[in-house]
Amino acid sequence: MMPFNVEKFDPAPVANGDVQVRAERRLRTWLAALSPNTRDAYGNDLALFAAHVGARDSSGVPSSARAVCELITLASPAALEVAENWQAHMIATGLCAATINRRMTALNTALRHLAKVGIGPGKLDLDQMAHEARREVVAASTDSVARVITGLSASPSPDAVRDTAILLLAATRALRRSEIAALTLQDIDDAACAVRVKRKGHRDKVWLAVDGTCRDA
Repeated sequence: MMPFNVEKFDPAPVANGDVQVRAERRLRTWLAALSPNTRDAYGNDLALFAAHVGARDSSGVPSSARAVCELITLASPAALEVAENWQAHMIATGLCAATINRRMTALNTALRHLAKVGIGPGKLDLDQMAHEARREVVAASTDSVARVITGLSASPSPDAVRDTAILLLAATRALRRSEIAALTLQDIDDAACAVRVKRKGHRDKVWLAVDGTCRDA
C-alpha cells in the first residue's frame, strides 16, 4: 500500500463552488488527523472509489476528493445506489468481505464527517457483508520453534541469519509479520539491546528490549 499524500487531496470544485471548497477542506482536515496507517488505508480506499466512478482531476488522475464531492451533490437514494454499485463491483471481483467492508466504511466515514458541518446526505445505509469463517490456526510449539532455530543456526548464509532473527523476534516478543517487516537499521539499538517497533494501536514507535541471542542474530 502506498502512503496517502493528504496534500494531493485537492480537487477542482465541480458545482456550488463554496460548498465544494468547504467539503474538500473538511476532508483534508479529517484525513490529516488520522494515524498514518489509517490515513493510508482510507486514502487509498477513497482513491479506488474515485477510479471506479471516474472522478478525475484536471490532469486525468483519479481524485478522491472530487469523487466524494460529486457524491454529496446527489440525493440520498441516488448516492446510496452509487455506493452499492461499487460494493457489487468489488464482490464480483472476488474481494474478501473484510476488505470490502473497510472500503465502504472509509466512504461512509468521509460522508459522516461532512454531514457534521451540514454538507451532504451523511452516512449511507449500506449493508455490511458477513465475514468469512476464520480458519483455525494452531500455534507452533516452543520445541518446534527451537528446532527450526537450531537448524538455521547451523547455516552461515545471510538468509539463515535473517530468518533466525525473524523467528526470535516473533517468538520472544510476539511481534507481527508486518511489525517485523517494517523494521529498519535505525530501529535497532545494539548497545541497549532493543528494537523500536510500530505496534498496533499506537501512533508512535515504542522501544522493546530483546535478549542477547536475538540481538546477535
